[in-house]
Amino acid sequence: MPPSLRDWLAPGELAWCVLDVVGEMDLAAIYGEYRADGHGRAAFDPG
Repeated sequence: MPPSLRDWLAPGELAWCVLDVVGEMDLAAIYGEYRADGHGRAAFDPG
């Protein structure tokens, strides 16, 4: 496998657009739902 999976994406792939859109989204509402006490399994990073 390459050092980064991004190395497999060709320029112009839809995935680049999705990454750009998610990078500009305000994810505070999602992060606000995560438990601050550390109980439960590790939260998925939506970014």
